Amino acid sequence: MNRDKKWIRFIVLLFSLLMSVFPVLIGAEAPITLPPQAIPFIDTMVKQHHFDREQLKLLLTKARYDEDVITKITHPHEEKPWNIYRNYFITEQRIQEGVRYWEAHKEALTYAQRHYGIPASLIVAIIGVETNYGKNKGEHSAFDALTTLAFYYAQRSPFFTKELTHFLLLTQEQHFPVLFIKSSYAGALGIPQFMPSVYRQYAVHYTHNNGKNRADLIDNDNDAIVSIANYLHRHGWKKNQPIACLLDAKTAWDGRWVSSSKIQLKKTIRQFKKMGIYPVISIVDWQKAAIVELDASGNKEHWFAFHNFKVLMSYNPRIVYTMAVYQLSEMIQQTYEQKTA
Repeated sequence: MNRDKKWIRFIVLLFSLLMSVFPVLIGAEAPITLPPQAIPFIDTMVKQHHFDREQLKLLLTKARYDEDVITKITHPHEEKPWNIYRNYFITEQRIQEGVRYWEAHKEALTYAQRHYGIPASLIVAIIGVETNYGKNKGEHSAFDALTTLAFYYAQRSPFFTKELTHFLLLTQEQHFPVLFIKSSYAGALGIPQFMPSVYRQYAVHYTHNNGKNRADLIDNDNDAIVSIANYLHRHGWKKNQPIACLLDAKTAWDGRWVSSSKIQLKKTIRQFKKMGIYPVISIVDWQKAAIVELDASGNKEHWFAFHNFKVLMSYNPRIVYTMAVYQLSEMIQQTYEQKTA
């Protein structure tokens, strides 16, 4: 009896094994399985952008869910206290490397400053914070990151579905290999860490490159430099206007005018002065400002933020990010001027 049971069990196992490989043996394709959220995305890409349905379905089966992407986007680095965040990005090494980067790309930076009105030191600082001067452009597959966020991160699915759309269009336009482009965990690309939609809208080809017709923000520093300048210019940058300055430490006030996340420029410096709130440097009275607070592990810093600070926040909407870029740019500017004096 036991031998019969073992024999039956063997036959069942053999049959199951044969059935599992039978489609392969006869050349049949395995069914394509996709997350439910991918179906309307495919429909849209076919109808609006004329993608081939079967090719797109096959491409999406190659996407891999990236749990690390979800972890990072729900625990962003910008949540750290200001002093920790600042000490990570503003170091003597990053300042010195910024000066060397400026020297290496002086021609493009000079062009960007003259043509768009954006300080060279600020462009350098953005690249320094974003990618450590192009050395860290991201470790994630851009395709995996964007499909993960579009199809599995419900809180911001519409935004990342839009970015996935732009990414696929961008790879067509630039002839990028879809599966091999690296990005940040959020799908930001290249030296300036532009999102795909931003890349397509604001990327500028630096005219002094050698024969290329498309802006390359993945590997070309000069294109990245002028594209950052173009982005800030088109978001309303005001040439030769201040970005931020500290409040006078002696100022006594109740904190009611602090902008916690969004910058609202509702009052002028003159109006703040009438309330007893003063900047530490001379700022024209008509300049509109907001007050931002930075928490350095319990020690509060208060700054006036001006129009150009708000423009910088369009690049990354975190106050700590914008302040880090601003302060790094000031230190790079000072060090560069000392070196070239």
